[in-house]
Amino acid sequence: MLVFFGTPLVLVAVGGTTWAVVGLALRPVVRIWAELAEITGQDLSRRVPVPDTGDEISNLAATTNHILDRLERSAETQRRFVADASHELRSPISAMRAQPEVANAYPDETDWPATGARALAAADRLTGIIDELLMLARLDAGASCSAAWWTCAAWPKGRRTTATASWQRTAVWRRRRPTR
Repeated sequence: MLVFFGTPLVLVAVGGTTWAVVGLALRPVVRIWAELAEITGQDLSRRVPVPDTGDEISNLAATTNHILDRLERSAETQRRFVADASHELRSPISAMRAQPEVANAYPDETDWPATGARALAAADRLTGIIDELLMLARLDAGASCSAAWWTCAAWPKGRRTTATASWQRTAVWRRRRPTR
């Protein structure tokens, strides 16, 4: 009779103790999970709590915080890049719009061939900027490009380097003619 009632009681006691101990052991994981669930792309400055246990869970939390640091830096670099690209795109568009507006306001005083040439130059500049943005997008996507076709114009003359996917986005890429 003792075996009949004692075994289930022992199993319930062991199961309950195991559940409680595992719950206590995983409490830091639940805190990490809850904090990660609250982090959004708009606020990457938040970090997960790192427990003082010195075990795998604290290593996981520290690694997660390092990943969040890298994501935050990457997002900031991307925001700066988008702001710079927007500014660079506005200049030729403004020039393309202003030149015909001024020419239309003073049609008798306008040198139409020169106005057309300036508008074409602004369009060429805009095309170049868009080509550079497309190349950067391809490099970010992992596409390879021929090093003979692209050079970084951010370096001073004499110190130019060929394009690689690891180059910072702030560089300005210029297409150069292939050498034969």
